[in-house]
Amino acid sequence: MGKTNILTSLLTRSAIAASCLVGLPAAVLAGPQDTPPPGSAFDLSYWKITLPIDGDDDGRVDEVDVGDIQDFSHPDFFYLNAEGDMVFTAPNRATTTSGSSNTRSELRQMLRGTSTRIGTPKASVDQVAVKAQCPDRNPAYSVVVGQIHAVGYDDTSSGFGYGNEPIKIYYKKFPGQDTGSVFWTYERNLARDNPDRSDIAVPGWGNIWDNVEDPGENGISLGE
Repeated sequence: MGKTNILTSLLTRSAIAASCLVGLPAAVLAGPQDTPPPGSAFDLSYWKITLPIDGDDDGRVDEVDVGDIQDFSHPDFFYLNAEGDMVFTAPNRATTTSGSSNTRSELRQMLRGTSTRIGTPKASVDQVAVKAQCPDRNPAYSVVVGQIHAVGYDDTSSGFGYGNEPIKIYYKKFPGQDTGSVFWTYERNLARDNPDRSDIAVPGWGNIWDNVEDPGENGISLGE
């Protein structure tokens, strides 16, 4: 299976471009002001989106639920581009959820809505951060393109059931390198004093977290 096909199979919606932008002027960050909402080109009736803003000043990030997302767009964070792709972006510094220090514009599939399988004919990451306040931290210069959460148990006396992420898929590209790496991690969300409480990273193309070498032809270019 080719690079494009396997990357496509990892995401859950067609023509999604995920970006992480930093240090750009507002005119570049803002999407087209008069484009139709993404829901005019994609069936979002079983999805909601989390945004990196707190527009109502309630101390929490804004979310657009299933009932409203079909007609929703935001010129900076959620819009259709000129090619008709669905674009959602997240700056390095913005409002975050209470459980994370990472900003996100995140589509979430609402499983109660449907059991229909959604096809994925095309998907790409078009830009990642080129500056980072903490460049030595693992998430620097990366964007999460997909993840699955497991349910936590009320009773964790067995040492398990803390509610992990069986898979989280990353695209990471260091500044100045022609290609980036795709890898996924398995979260061992054990007790905090457990020495095995660490994520296991598995390379797909290129490298994993701590390898800063240019992946070259083994990596994947932006937009590929």
